[in-house]
Amino acid sequence: MVLKKIYLSLIFLTSLYFSVGGLANIHVKERRETFLSTPATESDSTLRDMANQITQEELTRQNRIFPYYNSLSASLCYLITLMALGMLGALTKIFLLLLNQSTPLDAIPIYSITVLGAIGGLATTLIGVFIPDFAKETGNNQFFYAVAFLVGLYSKEFFRQLGSRFNNLMGNPEGKESQADTAKEPQAEAPATDA
Repeated sequence: MVLKKIYLSLIFLTSLYFSVGGLANIHVKERRETFLSTPATESDSTLRDMANQITQEELTRQNRIFPYYNSLSASLCYLITLMALGMLGALTKIFLLLLNQSTPLDAIPIYSITVLGAIGGLATTLIGVFIPDFAKETGNNQFFYAVAFLVGLYSKEFFRQLGSRFNNLMGNPEGKESQADTAKEPQAEAPATDA
């Protein structure tokens, strides 16, 4: 029980750190792109200089708090943020189950839920691969971050649905049982009717 609490605390702090780092990176990039995309005129050169200074200060602060953005590639940081948000969604699911008061911590498979959340967050990159027009129209990472959180929140349901679709695709619908499974189950007796 104590190990599960320590595990949940460590996973929460780690996923929160990387999630906030990814969101802060998007914020700084958007401000920098806005600054660079505005046309320069002589009348607002001081305004541009102030905006440039503020952006540089934000970038310096971000690099001090989240140094991995300097050493890792942008794609890897994006994937880490997706996984962290998936895990954060899975942790939210665990906390909701605990608040329900009907499920004790020992009965919740916290290890599998958090791993499925991380894998589910990573799986959101497949949206852009399988539906390229969709990825082009959304155009930003914020949408994929929100989807990663939601997939993490519903990771068990997401993977159960994905498994049933895969079985249907392979020609083995989930509703069909093999003959070996059917033979093992006892037949239910018909209820007796009084005449």
